[in-house]
Formats: sequence, C-alpha cells, structure tokens
Amino acid sequence: MKFANIIGISQGTLSELEQDKYRPSLDLIIAIKESFNSHIEWLIFGDTPVSIEPTQ
Repeated sequence: MKFANIIGISQGTLSELEQDKYRPSLDLIIAIKESFNSHIEWLIFGDTPVSIEPTQ
C-alpha cells in the first residue's frame, strides 16, 4: 500500500496494474520515475539505459 500512496494511486488500481488488467498511463510512469529516480526506458521497456561516455 505504501508504494501506491507514494505514486498517488489506490491499492485497487495498483492491484489491477499488477494483474495486467490495463497499462499504466504516461502520467503514472512519470510519477514512478520521479518518486524513485528510475529510468523511463526501464519502466516502459525493461531495458537498462545505455550510458555513452564522451570521447576525448
């Protein structure tokens, strides 16, 4: 329930998301990203973002 409260949704909505009853909105994905300092690529695609090192 704490996770649901942090991202601003009800426990019922979180349960439905976990059961794949619907996909999260972009606003919800952004709320999770901002609340937990996550990468959007990981939240949407499950991929770790690639860091590109600057060349010297």
